[in-house]
Amino acid sequence: MVHHTATTESVPMLFINGNADPKDPPVNVATAPRVYPHSLTITVRDQAHDYNVDAICRAGLFAAFTRTASTGDLPSQCLQEQWVPAFDLG
Repeated sequence: MVHHTATTESVPMLFINGNADPKDPPVNVATAPRVYPHSLTITVRDQAHDYNVDAICRAGLFAAFTRTASTGDLPSQCLQEQWVPAFDLG
């Protein structure tokens, strides 16, 4: 049996998932801030594992995260303002 010792990391981490994700639900990253105190967890409403978010929104978020190497003041509001279709064609 392998035992892992919990450590805290100073590396900024960005976790994004959907609140309707059956593969990796939000509870799976709920404790991330304890291990990664510089992390940001964003849960996108009404989205599943392959969340359907505007590419411009994602690009701006990821660009800001990599440019600043920080989770502070990221333009993540666009993730919560997404239009959600009433049905899924996929």
